[in-house]
Amino acid sequence: MIMRLLMFVVLLIGATFSVTSSSLSQYEVIEKQYLNWVRHRSFHKQSLFGKPKNKLKPCLNIRVNKKPSLAGFSSVRKAIRPIPIINQCRVVISIGAGTYRDKIEVPATMAGAGADKTVIEWDDTADKMGQSDHSLGIYDSATFAINSPYFIAKNITFKKNKAPLPPSGALGKQAVALRISADAAAFIGCKFIGAQDTLYDHIGRHYFKDCYIEGSVDFIFGNGRSLYKDCHLHAVTNSYGALTAQKRESFLEETVFSFVNCRVTGSGELYLGRALGVFSRVVFVYTYMDKIITPRGWTVFYGQYKCSGPGADFGGRVSWARELNKSQAKPFISNQQRKASLRFPRQELPMPIPFPVLQQLSLIGNSIRIFSLNQISNLMAAVAACKRLSKIGTNSWMTSGVSRFKGVVSPLDTSTFLPSAIRLSASPSPFSQCRHVSQQLVKSNGKRLFLIDTLALVRRFEAEGLPSKQAEAITVAITEVLNGSLENLSLSVVSRADMQKSQMTQESNLSKLKSEVQSSQEHHYSLLQHENEKLRHDIEKMRSELRHEIDKVIAEHRLDLNLERGRIRDELTDQSAVTSNLTNTLDREIHTLKAHLEGAKYDLIKYCIGTLVSISAVGLAMVRILV
Repeated sequence: MIMRLLMFVVLLIGATFSVTSSSLSQYEVIEKQYLNWVRHRSFHKQSLFGKPKNKLKPCLNIRVNKKPSLAGFSSVRKAIRPIPIINQCRVVISIGAGTYRDKIEVPATMAGAGADKTVIEWDDTADKMGQSDHSLGIYDSATFAINSPYFIAKNITFKKNKAPLPPSGALGKQAVALRISADAAAFIGCKFIGAQDTLYDHIGRHYFKDCYIEGSVDFIFGNGRSLYKDCHLHAVTNSYGALTAQKRESFLEETVFSFVNCRVTGSGELYLGRALGVFSRVVFVYTYMDKIITPRGWTVFYGQYKCSGPGADFGGRVSWARELNKSQAKPFISNQQRKASLRFPRQELPMPIPFPVLQQLSLIGNSIRIFSLNQISNLMAAVAACKRLSKIGTNSWMTSGVSRFKGVVSPLDTSTFLPSAIRLSASPSPFSQCRHVSQQLVKSNGKRLFLIDTLALVRRFEAEGLPSKQAEAITVAITEVLNGSLENLSLSVVSRADMQKSQMTQESNLSKLKSEVQSSQEHHYSLLQHENEKLRHDIEKMRSELRHEIDKVIAEHRLDLNLERGRIRDELTDQSAVTSNLTNTLDREIHTLKAHLEGAKYDLIKYCIGTLVSISAVGLAMVRILV
């Protein structure tokens, strides 16, 4: 009986302690769950776009598909909008098969379903008008533009839709399919399809692997530091074009286009490249080039011809510079002369007077004939021959007169030099020819051509009693001495009439030149003023547009920051509400547990007291029984 009572008391005490321990363990479980929830919430409230430890590992994957049921977005542009402007985490946008007509600027990584299946296209050109009533220009004509670093594209086609094949030298027909203006970008298995200026490799380090690039003129251009490996370059020009146009502007820059193990195919005539910058640099290594490449390969042409001065030495020139010969330089020189002749007509140019040769001007009819002293001497000799003919007969005319007249007409043609009355003919009357010669040489339009009349001088000597031969010999000697004196004198002296005529000609030419220069200056000054006004207007317009764009960007950033701040505030409010609710719940649970503990304590005390009383009563009863 006593043992049964002891077992009953032990069971009561164990039950009391088990209730207490179970209440305490439940409290610990609730507290542990609360702490786990706080850690979970704090982990998920951290920004997905924070600074990652690994920039290549994506922190977010966005899916795009033409069917909205298969992805969260049906447009690439809409998929990019949730990505913040300040993003330091890699975002992968997986694009399903299809053609997406979007004009895009992205700071993300994009992976298509295949270059033949996933196509992004647009149809802007450089001369197309933008929102600000200005042409877009090459920079803003891009279908796809990347401005953020660490961009990666894979298995996507970037296409300039309806890109025309512009004629060589056309302006405003540039149509950029992709512009990459950021550092550390990579393109794997992509296609770039356009015509003029297809791929704008603007600035930064870029890597192109297994890509297909198609265009006509300068379809890879810019100032990037890029490696094209295992790529296919295809030209679609209908006349001629250039594959590359690299714009390295300083020898200190490390930019270069490197093509390694590539293929060059297409149609038309293609140059490997042209220098868009003064230090342009392009390298082809292990590259297959089809027959479309012109034998010259490059478009640069620099040459010089018969230059002088210390800087004209051709010995230290670069290997691609050329020292031209006369035939090579002739097209460039003749072009200059042709332009000059078009600008200044030949008849308006003044005729220079060649000194020291004295020129005698003789007015014959309405034209001007110019004779040098040698020609004057030959004419005088011809007069003497005519005089001798009148004395000694026809045979002497044939031997002497003809030779004299040959000296007269040489080296000029008689049709252009001698007047009609002096030209030799096959007339059977040489005496009449001499008479006409004498008359024309003595007088021409009322003016004497020579300073002395040799025929009159010979007759004067004969009248004084000298034989004809002596008179002719003396006349010839006097003429030769006089001609020699006049020739020596002509080296430094000209006649007043010639000087006056020359001065009048020069003054008229000078006045004409002054008027032309003045009109040209006024014209150029007006053009310069017009261009300055136009430039000032354009600068003001650009300044206002730039200010508008800056204000717009600042407003957008401010709006984004306010939205982000409001979102964070709302989330903090929600978190505070949830935390307060959880705290109240925990407080209620704790109070309930305390009440249970207090009740259990009182029950235990009651049970203990009752047990002690029972034990005491049993003990007293047993004592009484034993006594």
